Amino acid sequence: MLTRKIALLAAMAIALAVVGMYLQRGVLIVLSLVPATYLGLLAAFPRPVKLEIDASRSVSETRVAAGQRLTVTLKLANRADLPQTVEVDDSVPSLLKVVEGSPRHLLQLEPGEEHELSYVVEATRRGRHLLGPLRLRCADPSGVRDLERTLDLRTNVTAIAEVEPEREVRVAPSRTRNWVGQIVSRRIGAGSETWGIRDYAPGDEMRHINWKASARTGRWVTKEYEAERSGDVTIILDAREGSGKSEARNSPIESSIRAVSTIAAHVLMAKNRVGLIVFRDCLDTVNPAFGKRQFYRISEKLLDVRSAGTMPFENVSWLVTKYFAVESLVVVVSPLADEGIVRAIADFCARGYDVVVVSPSPLVKAKLEGLDGVALGVAAVERSNILRELARYARVVDWNPDEPLAGSLRMVSPRRGGL
Repeated sequence: MLTRKIALLAAMAIALAVVGMYLQRGVLIVLSLVPATYLGLLAAFPRPVKLEIDASRSVSETRVAAGQRLTVTLKLANRADLPQTVEVDDSVPSLLKVVEGSPRHLLQLEPGEEHELSYVVEATRRGRHLLGPLRLRCADPSGVRDLERTLDLRTNVTAIAEVEPEREVRVAPSRTRNWVGQIVSRRIGAGSETWGIRDYAPGDEMRHINWKASARTGRWVTKEYEAERSGDVTIILDAREGSGKSEARNSPIESSIRAVSTIAAHVLMAKNRVGLIVFRDCLDTVNPAFGKRQFYRISEKLLDVRSAGTMPFENVSWLVTKYFAVESLVVVVSPLADEGIVRAIADFCARGYDVVVVSPSPLVKAKLEGLDGVALGVAAVERSNILRELARYARVVDWNPDEPLAGSLRMVSPRRGGL
């Protein structure tokens, strides 16, 4: 491939010749022969261009959370018998922001030399991102020819939804099951909170003996503990078209997904069982389960969620009542774009479910978009009416997505009975 240098030399030769003839200056015509002769020699004795470069790419992490960083490392080796000047250009998708270093480099590689370079990217939002291909360009010593190669090196990077840090957040089921967990169940059993004391019985563990009480009463006394159990949490994500299509971090749909990821991580860490229902133009589910693997299942389900559909929210009721136990805590994450959700939640509560509604306010995005003051006021009044109606049946969290979720969740009482 010819470079711009040869075009400049040809243009210079033609310009000098034309100006020399116009001004009748022989010296200019003679000068025009210099670049013309140089181009003639290059055409008569071309030097082959070799691009014998081995390249590979590796990343520090293939799975990160949105907002986290990862290091991309490129390794190149010159397999030719001549030195090569190589321009390296790695393709980075738009949702991976380069924060340190650069994916473009110019290298001088000696024969057999290996070189390693790296740069750092940040996943700006959730999704499946693809690094690559890798483009290489090498010029011959004259600089008038170069060779380009595109290496089909592609690396998949998965950015799961962001999990916000939480402290003292009290989102937990009010009813426990017969599984060990971290929720005080108000029954005697294995736990860390003392329930009371009783006389020692054969078979009691020595570590449970209350030595002070035993010394005071003159007989052995054993401590009893309040059993800690776990429960079920069902998270319902409202991802219908009313959730908005914006990909900004504080858009209703992205805020809702961030809330689901944060709540799921917190509840699973407390050794509870969590299930997920994604409600849009169809119903997607993740069956209830425990542990880190369940968090990854939920994260995978959230990766490709986009706003779609206008199905009535009442259609989700039969799925919850059929597949999720009545002892479950139902957490509904929705921007509350329609009033039908009030009837559905009233139905959940009538069937005996404990319900928490976490609602990222769409008014924040409306203000940024410059919504008219009157229209914004009407939207605020409608939202306030829905929140007030929901508060009759469930615990409601009105969340400003510009603020940490933990601050709003701290207002949720651990038991049924209001905020």
